[in-house]
Amino acid sequence: MSSLPSPWDRTVSWIDTSDSKTLETSINKGVANKVEVDLMCSLLRQLVDDEQAMAQLRQWNDKDTTPAIGVITGYRKQVDLLQNRLESESWAMPIRSMIKIDTIDSYQGSENRIILLSLVRHNTEQKGGFMTDNARVNVALSRAKERLLIVGAGSMWRQTNASNPLARVFNYIN
Repeated sequence: MSSLPSPWDRTVSWIDTSDSKTLETSINKGVANKVEVDLMCSLLRQLVDDEQAMAQLRQWNDKDTTPAIGVITGYRKQVDLLQNRLESESWAMPIRSMIKIDTIDSYQGSENRIILLSLVRHNTEQKGGFMTDNARVNVALSRAKERLLIVGAGSMWRQTNASNPLARVFNYIN
């Protein structure tokens, strides 16, 4: 699996967005994080721009009955932002058929070779929302067959209750 570029070459990675000055936003009674959408698109574009990575993704895509990449999040508004962005970006055309984007709750029972998990939550009140639920976090973290990339503000979890599932994951990875 060394045909994937960093950070895709590691089994589990946490891409920390804590330094971002932009916090989550409320959109029509939903929650989204545009910084994470931008970062995930940048990470996906990195795969598109890498011939070896695309060859590996095509191989997985042809072998499996599910797309090679699953992009999941706890929030429907984040799913909508990601889908709209990937549908409108010309660079994404070669990879669109290899990606499934959905909510964690809709993903139970599904798996992909690569999971890109958007945590969304980044707020001054340290409110973790859905991402404090053990069952949801378990589903989110267990959908990847080969690679798991977590995108989120580590500071949200580092500073919360140490028994919080994402706090334990963040501390373990780091």
